[in-house]
Amino acid sequence: MKRIISMVLLPILVLFALSGCSGSGAQDSAAGVDAGVAYLKALEARDPAEVDAALKAIRRQNMLEQREEMLGKLQSGEISVWSLFEDYVIMGDSRAAGFEYLEILDNNRLLGLYGESTDEMPNHYQALRDLNPSYLFLSYGLNDMLLEGNETPEAFAEIYLTRLEALQAQCPQAKIFVNNIFPCTDPAFDSKPGREKWRETEAYNEAMEKVLRDTDFYYISNDNITDFSQYWVDDGIHFNRDFYQLWAANMIMAVYDVEMGLDKPESEEPDVPEEIKEP
Repeated sequence: MKRIISMVLLPILVLFALSGCSGSGAQDSAAGVDAGVAYLKALEARDPAEVDAALKAIRRQNMLEQREEMLGKLQSGEISVWSLFEDYVIMGDSRAAGFEYLEILDNNRLLGLYGESTDEMPNHYQALRDLNPSYLFLSYGLNDMLLEGNETPEAFAEIYLTRLEALQAQCPQAKIFVNNIFPCTDPAFDSKPGREKWRETEAYNEAMEKVLRDTDFYYISNDNITDFSQYWVDDGIHFNRDFYQLWAANMIMAVYDVEMGLDKPESEEPDVPEEIKEP
């Protein structure tokens, strides 16, 4: 327990001292230190494991609040999301290729073509080995849904996982992030025979997320881009320039979550006793 207290002692006392300095001088500062000491004594009375778990919960909550602030700044453009794309490759179908058409990112790191599906990943293996990225973002699925063998969400997900494993072998050090399949809208479903299957993207996403769970691959849910109506172009399949700002922010935040350890939610967030909550 003394080890835990010693880890938090200095920053807490500094916090109280600084908060006191913003008031009426030395008297407030002394009061702040006294409050900090009282807080630490309250911690000493608790079970060490409980204190450790509660402090982790506090730290995680603070990180989540910082995350939301950062995401808002990325989506608004206050922070340039494009400046954060380093040592990466984006692979996928025409939606991924949209980054190239919009001349937003380095074209050499965009390996996307109209009509591509996961079975064409090997076409990019040599380019991937040459680029040797640390982060690989994938956006496939819409075309896969129409191919033989992918008639059910479960079959699609299992095939996708097999191809991801083969892809990882080409870039063993890369962290691979898999975007969900973005939905379509009219007139996409009637534009060609068979495309009515695209109404099932939600079920395919659920199967993909499930099969990637507990693997070394990272699933990116873009569900927070809730209103797609303002981003679709006339074909109901592709998106306008504004959409790519939001999508790019989500991909960057997925990397942030992994690097900060926020990608897997706590199975049981402990209740933080009042005595342990930061004053």
